[in-house]
Amino acid sequence: MIKPKRFRRLPECDTCLFYTGDLMQLCPIHPEGCQAQSCLDYRHDIRAELYWQEFLGLEPLVEEEEEQA
Repeated sequence: MIKPKRFRRLPECDTCLFYTGDLMQLCPIHPEGCQAQSCLDYRHDIRAELYWQEFLGLEPLVEEEEEQA
């Protein structure tokens, strides 16, 4: 039986603009997963970050400068 290769995800994949969330193909840029320690094609998607913060019930991060003011 032939087993498919396991997709190598990075921690930042969930907040990438190219992340599809599809189990068959998570990334259209790197269909087999990123082979390096960081992805050169990573583009931050603020909407995805806000979605995960809301989903997990996390408080938005407050900048240290705002806390001091």
